[in-house]
Amino acid sequence: MTKNIDQQALAMGVCGIQGKNVMDLQVKTYPVLVTVIVLAAAGHMILENIEKQNLEKAGRLLSGFLGTLIVLTGIVKFFDHYTTMFAELVSLSMSSLADLAKWVGPFSEVIVGGILLLSLFWGRYFSRKISNYAFTSVNLALIANMTVALSGHLQYDVPATLLPFDRKYPVLPIVVMAFAARNIRMQHEIIKKNLQHV
Repeated sequence: MTKNIDQQALAMGVCGIQGKNVMDLQVKTYPVLVTVIVLAAAGHMILENIEKQNLEKAGRLLSGFLGTLIVLTGIVKFFDHYTTMFAELVSLSMSSLADLAKWVGPFSEVIVGGILLLSLFWGRYFSRKISNYAFTSVNLALIANMTVALSGHLQYDVPATLLPFDRKYPVLPIVVMAFAARNIRMQHEIIKKNLQHV
């Protein structure tokens, strides 16, 4: 009888510790989430102001930001700890394609981000038509990448500890998707502006 009581007390103690750890994690990660949302809103307003003055400059800034962010996100997945976390994430969210996805994910992010960075310069070497098609395609590929990331956040079996900021809320994928969609819109506006001056 005493042994059962001791086991119950131990279990309650463990649950209490785990609950405390979860609360501590929430206290630490909520400010990070709020910071990301505030920075995204500030970025939106800054882009709005720059866009009114110089549409091309706003487009270059956004492409540079997205490209750098996605390249770094992809590169970090090739290093230990993040490699393990990402492999576990894809095994839980897409078990049938886990072996393929753990390599395709990081490589696709580095390639997409790299092409976005190259788009800042390729206008000098390619025709405007090819540049526009490539630019739209790479931003759509980025949105597709983030859609896969979004599905990982929404998978019930994926724990928050495997996700950015240790939260299930898909803040980062949604922010990146919104900026990529805005990048496409700004590019189309630049195209229209250039056609008016032809």
